Amino acid sequence: MARGLIAGEGHVLTPERFHQVFLLTAIIPLLSIPGFLYLRAEDGVQVSGHVRGSRK
Repeated sequence: MARGLIAGEGHVLTPERFHQVFLLTAIIPLLSIPGFLYLRAEDGVQVSGHVRGSRK
């Protein structure tokens, strides 16, 4: 998919443009980082089943 965005429909991806595909695939996950910053410690307990215990 990323290769198609960079090369365009019907074009061949050349080595000169291949670095753009790597850059695009690196940027997409980086865009999700702000969403993870808003997670709380108890988020996901219902899915994982893990309960944080109190330290004694």
